[in-house]
Amino acid sequence: EWGPNWEDDLGGEFDQRSRDKLFEDIQKDMYSTFENTFMMYLPRLCEHCLNPTCVASCPSGSVYKRE
Repeated sequence: EWGPNWEDDLGGEFDQRSRDKLFEDIQKDMYSTFENTFMMYLPRLCEHCLNPTCVASCPSGSVYKRE
């Protein structure tokens, strides 16, 4: 039922999350609005920041800044 990546598994999400204690006060119409949201990837060119947040937030280390 619940696993380490439960928020990434969208199959049957409303049925599972509707029983969750953290979401019990949310109305069902708000649930459907939340379920219909989407994420969009927008590629950006490097801004050559002095202290880049993308490097600090990258968990795998695939983004790095050369000296």
